[in-house]
Amino acid sequence: MRFSLIDRILELEPGRRIRAVKALSLAEEYLGDHFPKFPVLPGVLMLEALTESAAWLIRASEDFAHSIVVLKEAKRIRYGQFVEPGQLLYLTAEIVSQDDRYTECKAEGRMEDRLTVSGKIYLERYNLA
Repeated sequence: MRFSLIDRILELEPGRRIRAVKALSLAEEYLGDHFPKFPVLPGVLMLEALTESAAWLIRASEDFAHSIVVLKEAKRIRYGQFVEPGQLLYLTAEIVSQDDRYTECKAEGRMEDRLTVSGKIYLERYNLA
C-alpha cells in the first residue's frame, strides 16, 4: 500500500513554507484496522503527512530537480489530539536550514486552532538520473 496523504496544497512560498490539508474520510483503508470501533488517523501517518508536505515544498522550491525526497530523521514529535473521520488536518512545513543534500523543517498539523502534531523533520534529497 502506498500512501498519498496530502489532499490539497493551500499555500506555497517556494524556499520558505507550505500549507496543505488532509481530509480524513471513513473510507480510508487503514482505518478498518486502526481501532475498528474508534477510527483515528495513526500517529505515524500524521508524521507521513508532514513529511509529504515538506517534500512538496522542497520539490517546488528546487524546480523538481530531485527524483526522491525522503524522511531521514524526526525529532521532538509531539501529538496533541486524535484526528477522526470527517475532520480536516491542516499541515504547515517551514524550511529552517538547507545544504546541498539535507533540509531541516519545522512542521505542524492543526485541527481548527488545536495543535495535533508538531516537530522537526530532516529530509534527504536524491537525484537518480
